[in-house]
Amino acid sequence: MYTRCPSCRAEICFEPPANAANLPDGYKHRIKCPSCGVTIGVKLPNRDAIASVQPTFTPANPNAFSSEPIYSAAPYTPSAEDEKAAKKEARKAAAATKKSGLSRNITVFVFSALFIVCAVLGYLYTQGTVDNGILSGFAYFDGVSVLKSIAQEPELYQAMFEADVATGFITVLPVIFFLGAILTAALALVCMFAKKYFRIPNLILGLGMLVVAVCMLCAPALTGDATSEKLTDYLSTIIENGAYLIVVPVVIGVLHSIASLIFLKSMKKKVA
Repeated sequence: MYTRCPSCRAEICFEPPANAANLPDGYKHRIKCPSCGVTIGVKLPNRDAIASVQPTFTPANPNAFSSEPIYSAAPYTPSAEDEKAAKKEARKAAAATKKSGLSRNITVFVFSALFIVCAVLGYLYTQGTVDNGILSGFAYFDGVSVLKSIAQEPELYQAMFEADVATGFITVLPVIFFLGAILTAALALVCMFAKKYFRIPNLILGLGMLVVAVCMLCAPALTGDATSEKLTDYLSTIIENGAYLIVVPVVIGVLHSIASLIFLKSMKKKVA
């Protein structure tokens, strides 16, 4: 096959690659001009054109100017610099993917750590270790004290569930909140070391923590003959007592759920 170098205008004769019949239409075969050394891309014809008989050429007119020399080009082989650049780009793409997964896991771990901090501050306030009235809102999320109480008197909680399942469930909600936060943090740490991000499990845990936080915010007012007036009075009492921070875990749960939904997007880069 023949082509002309766009740089020195020399005519080049080259052989199509052995797998030309399997290459897609429009594939550009890279050759190096033997005259000037410029690497060019030659668009190969379709399979039928390659297999067809090459056109014949009439002898040159003896009175015309001498024809330009025809060069035979060797197949293009990537240089060491080209291979090095390709490996560098591959490392950058892999590093970007790992960094993206790491940042997602760190974000989830921060949210779960904030949940744990809320529970621990509630425990410290309940035990009197920290005497600050503004932390009274976190006392509703004191799962540590409830866990200790269950370990000391398991039959009491068993009887509570047998008497009223709803009341028993509301009583152990702080424990569910505390253990859920620990589970979310542990999963984020495992994902950091595994250099992966588990999208669906983290989304389920994020929504679960949000539901538990909302239930803990409203559950004390929704037991028995629950009414909207009862819920309004309950929330008014919280505001009057200065337990504003009771809404902080709910806000964290909302942000955690939104981030988990955003993180459902794949970390793989689309090739244009």
